[in-house]
Amino acid sequence: KSKTVGYSRGTVHFGASLPRDLGFGFVATVSTILSIERSFNTFLTSQVQDFTSSRSRYETFVNYSGRVDNLLADSESSLSASIQRFFSAFSDVAANPSTLPERQVLIGEANNLADKLRSTYSSLQNLQDEINSALHITVSEVNQLADAIADLNRQIVKASAAGTGAAPNSLLDQRDLLVKR
Repeated sequence: KSKTVGYSRGTVHFGASLPRDLGFGFVATVSTILSIERSFNTFLTSQVQDFTSSRSRYETFVNYSGRVDNLLADSESSLSASIQRFFSAFSDVAANPSTLPERQVLIGEANNLADKLRSTYSSLQNLQDEINSALHITVSEVNQLADAIADLNRQIVKASAAGTGAAPNSLLDQRDLLVKR
């Protein structure tokens, strides 16, 4: 079976069958549609919305935390490795304070550590800028969806108040699809 995205199944409720004279000697039995009931489960819909939201949140967390982990945890080029080399050079100078080569190595490792700190800061700042940009885009999308949902809610109220007795199923389906997004 194929499913039309964004639409729920409906059950048609028919009224009593009545014979009608169609003219020219023809009589037909006619049933009237009393209502079309939307097949919809509030609990399941809520669960789908919750799980979709959680999945999206965790995917985003894994993506960004993995990038921070790669930045900070690389055994060769990480900040931790630079700090270890710096303190190792510092220990060598403490053991032989009068020798020039150990002092030069310490100065070199201090410069390397400073460069690594600047590089790491820059990378983290770029990641923060990327996250802020993504948040700005997401907030804009959410605001657009909220406006569309509010418009549909007004249409649903108007259609329900029209007194036809029929639920505005297609509008409800459209609203559910926007809420899911």
